[in-house]
Amino acid sequence: GDEVVVDFINGDPDRPIITGRVYNDASMPPWALPAAATQMGFMSRTKDGSVDNANALRFEDKAGAEQVWIQAERNMDTSIKNDETHSVGGERSHYVKKNELHRVEANQIQAVKGGTEILTGKGKLDAAVEQYVLASGTKLRLVSGESAIELNANGKISLIGKEFNFFVEGDGHITTGGKLHLNTSGAKPGTTAPGAGHKGDIDAAVQAKFTAKGD
Repeated sequence: GDEVVVDFINGDPDRPIITGRVYNDASMPPWALPAAATQMGFMSRTKDGSVDNANALRFEDKAGAEQVWIQAERNMDTSIKNDETHSVGGERSHYVKKNELHRVEANQIQAVKGGTEILTGKGKLDAAVEQYVLASGTKLRLVSGESAIELNANGKISLIGKEFNFFVEGDGHITTGGKLHLNTSGAKPGTTAPGAGHKGDIDAAVQAKFTAKGD
């Protein structure tokens, strides 16, 4: 059971008040001592649950290892009625076991000074009701297996593949300010395609991001 510290209001023995709680052999601190001597916090264990089932808030005050740790045994809901700001001085990791949904009613802006890498294990859809712009300062490449289209900042456009088929229901026009060469002897492709193993390479890159978690 629990042991408590009892005081009396104005020294009146008929008006006891509990001012604190102390641990004993039957009711130990939630974090082991003396290893966790620099830790303090709050823990609310799940009714009829095990020792591992609890909502908890813990502070680590050890120099060089300071930490705020929060655990929700099941769901966690946060409601913010005005603005919210996050500032991270180092790195940030975000892991979601199931689905994730982001909804923004106004505009969204993302700015990255370095590179951006997005890996998708299955299909991916980008759709815009109005104008959709892809822009690059030097080179824009669209690749899939044995095919590739490359747009360079100097105005050179290159396409490579095994076969091609252009079809339009109306008229078609090809206009060039210089000569138009067809079936030129000795011509070489202006770019390269990743090859037939491209799908496998992408899948391997996706799986590599989850290997460390054992999933």
